[in-house]
Amino acid sequence: MSQQFWLGIWNLYFGDWQIGNQLLDEVSVLETHHHPRIDNTLFAIRNVRTKQAQTYRQSHQSHKHL
Repeated sequence: MSQQFWLGIWNLYFGDWQIGNQLLDEVSVLETHHHPRIDNTLFAIRNVRTKQAQTYRQSHQSHKHL
C-alpha cells in the first residue's frame, strides 16, 4: 500500500496526473476500510503533495515554452 501511495505521488509530479490520483484514491479506499485507520497522515501528505505537484508542473511547463 505504501508503494502504491508513493507511486501515485510520483505520478502527480512527473507522470500521468490522472493515474496518480487514481492510485491515491485506491489507497484512500483501502485505508478507510481498516479499523482503526492505518495512517491518518497519508491524507495530509496527499493534500500537501497534490498542491506542490500542481505548482511544480505549472512552473516546469512554463520553462518548456521559453
